[in-house]
Amino acid sequence: QDGLNVMEMVEIAGIHHSRYRSLGAPLILKADSVITLRSPDLPANIFGEMLRDVLASAPVPKKEIPALKETGFFIGRFIYLCDAWDDRESDKKHSLFNPFNICGCTRDDAEFIINISINSAISAYNLLSTGRDRAILDNILFQGLFAVSDAVFAKEKQPLPNDGITTAAHKA
Repeated sequence: QDGLNVMEMVEIAGIHHSRYRSLGAPLILKADSVITLRSPDLPANIFGEMLRDVLASAPVPKKEIPALKETGFFIGRFIYLCDAWDDRESDKKHSLFNPFNICGCTRDDAEFIINISINSAISAYNLLSTGRDRAILDNILFQGLFAVSDAVFAKEKQPLPNDGITTAAHKA
């Protein structure tokens, strides 16, 4: 499938129709109301909006909510984008939706977009006041996100692991 119905995606995500315009992804509209993505931003932003909405009701001081919501938005984007990049070959093989396949993004494009999401999450997170779990959260934000991203992109450079079935004895 080379397109996606925006309203179906928005309904599935549970986002009110009037809000999807604020998600800001560039689109090419076709006559049959199916779109072709120029970037993976629309679905990533929808996923980010969902995590933002979840964190909006977090039990934190009210003044912390805006920064927490922004942190959640960019972590949501990061999660979606890393998963989509990691799944793109399988999705292509099985004719499943994958924004990276549709928009034709390169590895460099994907790394750039994912790094922007990580750095934006960290920038928003740095606006939060220090709490009792700050050291754990610092580790997740400052090391964990980059480690996940590195692992996703490193998979392309390494052969698949031995599944334990194909051994020298089986080859003989």
